[in-house]
Amino acid sequence: MHQGLRTLDKLPIGTSAVVHHVGCDRPVARRLMEMGLLPGTTIETVRRAPLGDPLEIRLRGYLLSLRLADAALIQLVPEGRADLVDDAKSAPTFHFPAYPTKASPTTNRLPKVLVAGNANSGKTTVFNALTGARARVSNYPGVTVTRSSRRITLPNGSPVEVVDLPGTYSLSANSPDEQVAADEVLGRRDDPPDAVVVVVDAGAVERGLYLVLQIVETGVPVIVALNMIDEASAGGADFDTTRLGQWLGATVVPTVASRGGGLDALRTAIGTAIRLAPRADSIWPGLPDHVEQDVATV
Repeated sequence: MHQGLRTLDKLPIGTSAVVHHVGCDRPVARRLMEMGLLPGTTIETVRRAPLGDPLEIRLRGYLLSLRLADAALIQLVPEGRADLVDDAKSAPTFHFPAYPTKASPTTNRLPKVLVAGNANSGKTTVFNALTGARARVSNYPGVTVTRSSRRITLPNGSPVEVVDLPGTYSLSANSPDEQVAADEVLGRRDDPPDAVVVVVDAGAVERGLYLVLQIVETGVPVIVALNMIDEASAGGADFDTTRLGQWLGATVVPTVASRGGGLDALRTAIGTAIRLAPRADSIWPGLPDHVEQDVATV
């Protein structure tokens, strides 16, 4: 451990700090990072349970409870040592290759569009608004996980099946629900999707980006529904959706699904996306030069 580094369990209540390293065992560390607890993240301690465990912290616009044993393995940047945090703003923007256009269909298969997102992102509200809430409900084979879907017609006249996936934070499953979501996105259970709508809470964008990038990296056309944009804007947020879309390699559509806002634009974006083929080339963003050199050395 770097001399002078503090750990999260020792941070006084009501104090803010920046995460330097998440040193928990691999499954726990992965889960915490999926939920936004990454190096460089500013966190604030909110309260402890009456017996001192667990600890509740605030990060990226939401509250997260941690076991004290895990908090003791999360290192914080010492005061005055901002040099230990990488400056992400100086990193070059990765430019994703364009999606190719699909060849003329040889079958009458109904295009499938998945609606994915974190829990409490407004995902099901978006699905209900798109489909009229009269979805066909069944179970996925072999598991007691509900499958909600409905056939709709897009503004360009194209019929599609829209499927509401269980909420998930990543494609690394930690529960049967999340396994179903990952399998649907990756085409393990059925035909792969023609497009995926990833619903992101506009008031906690960073929390949803991990899932967005994982799905983008599969190559499937992605539309980001930046939901509850009205609440985020009222709180002072200002989004450049064009630039965000370029950075993510996806189309970004602001929505207020609870009131029907942005749904016409979302349906139009879906109609465009289902005409595209998945990206065939590797789209992993390159690492910084010094990291690439270290990896090559190893």
